[in-house]
Amino acid sequence: MRRRIPVMLAGVGLLAVALGPVRADASDGGLAFVHVEANVGGASGGHSALRVGDRVYHYQLGDERLLDLDRVDWDVFRFRYNVLENRPLKLAHLDVDARTQRTVADRFTSVLLRQRRERAEMAELGRDAALLEATLGRRSGVPTPAAGLFDPGAEPPPGALALAERLRSALGADRIALPEAIESTPGAAQRYREALALGFAVRMLGDGRPLARDAWVAAPGAALDAPERASLRALQRGLEDAMARLLAVRARPDRAQPLLVALARHRAAERSLATGRLHLVDPFPAEAPSLGRREVRKRRAELSAVADFLDERVRGERSARLNGEAPHEHDLARLEALAARAREYRRGAEEDRPVREPGDVLVPRRNRDLAVPAPAPPGASARVAALREEHDALRAARETHWHYDLFGRSGENCVTQLGHTVNEALGDPQGPLGGRVDPDAWLRFWPLMFFRDVEEQLAVSRVEALPAHRLRLRADLDERDGRLTTRLRESNTLTSAVYTPREPDGSFLFFTDDLLLPRPLFGAVNLLWATGDGMLGLFTAPFDRGARLVRAGKGALFSVPELFFVNIRKGTFDAATLPASRGAD
Repeated sequence: MRRRIPVMLAGVGLLAVALGPVRADASDGGLAFVHVEANVGGASGGHSALRVGDRVYHYQLGDERLLDLDRVDWDVFRFRYNVLENRPLKLAHLDVDARTQRTVADRFTSVLLRQRRERAEMAELGRDAALLEATLGRRSGVPTPAAGLFDPGAEPPPGALALAERLRSALGADRIALPEAIESTPGAAQRYREALALGFAVRMLGDGRPLARDAWVAAPGAALDAPERASLRALQRGLEDAMARLLAVRARPDRAQPLLVALARHRAAERSLATGRLHLVDPFPAEAPSLGRREVRKRRAELSAVADFLDERVRGERSARLNGEAPHEHDLARLEALAARAREYRRGAEEDRPVREPGDVLVPRRNRDLAVPAPAPPGASARVAALREEHDALRAARETHWHYDLFGRSGENCVTQLGHTVNEALGDPQGPLGGRVDPDAWLRFWPLMFFRDVEEQLAVSRVEALPAHRLRLRADLDERDGRLTTRLRESNTLTSAVYTPREPDGSFLFFTDDLLLPRPLFGAVNLLWATGDGMLGLFTAPFDRGARLVRAGKGALFSVPELFFVNIRKGTFDAATLPASRGAD
């Protein structure tokens, strides 16, 4: 029951490592249903997930209100929900054999691959349509992944033409011949796009064109040492061998993008060796989701803190990966993503500019529209219409299968989809799990009710409770400062030593997540507090653009359930406030 927010969340796993480990209350391995309690923001009604070994699978509400499956490490999941979002977690552990665990994991992996394939097919249809639209003059060119990494009009950097000479034997003119026309046969548009991209890649290599001005990142850290230089030279040799193989294998239909990426990384390594400072390819596409300037201004302290953490991670990865040997492609991609994020957050904090955050670690794929010299083939307009229709049909199929429809007839949400996937994996889970949970039963879309069914219907060996981050810190302070002193000080946002008020939490005075009978009284005080803050916000609105009014409104909204003994708001942390909370420990 959570809407995916790509911005800032992809760095959570990095922060988890940078901020240090949390206590490992949950044991490794096995299979466990996870219940995430409510808090402000996304998943205000709670959330559900499945832990399989050290991986967690959970559905999130993504683009176009579709349910997207996510797979993350348990440490990252816990850090995000239990620490940053300050939510208590419950795990219902089931003792299952390795075969059952593997079967469930395989099913969720197949769903992940299916969703990725569906998105890839839609993207392919869009690119084919764009190619034909370019021949009709409806657009300037066809978007080509990784072509945007290069500047076709710039002078060759030192060493670039020498690389072209070394690979001269592989650069045959017959290998880059572009068809004069686009055929009407199936797959012809894709073959033409690949030939167009391959021709561009060979020109960038043969003419020694450099990286675009904004396509590389200067990594933090000291000047290159001897092992790092040796690693970069070994990387260059490996990339040259890879480019030679790509140029030689004419039967491979998708070699343009890997050739462009290999060349870009070679150019970055060449620049590093020439300047004595590590330079890496920027893997982020220009059109990546971004945090706007207004939000950047609000979160400047957090952005700066994240940048500091990521800088440290880059230095650590440099030391571990550039140790005299060529880094593995996966390690290089990780280092590129870390350095790019560090730069994005630093620029956002210091230059008040939007912050790109595409999510996963990426292979560089910055697009460039390449002009299409071929004339429009016969029936191009009709073919474009057919491609768009096929694209829309695929999208409609995705909406049918992965739609979010909490209050509709089907009642599908993140919780029910999780239950369906588990049942599909095991067929009749009566044996492997000792019972069966029906995700379509009354109110089972509510994470709390679903988890109660898990406890009652399945062969749960134990239920594990992980208190929220604030309450764990408060328990530690009980021993240091005394229970009464700590409880009085930590009961409110004004005197708390572990919690710093944050705008996303709304305006409130008292915490009520650890109270029951007094909760309505404290909720009434919170409601009055938010109302007073809102009245003040009427006067400050011309100066803060209504920020105080929004905060007060959110505070009042989440105070109302407290009047009826229900707690949702628990306070949250971010990269700027979390270190301060730990300093109180």
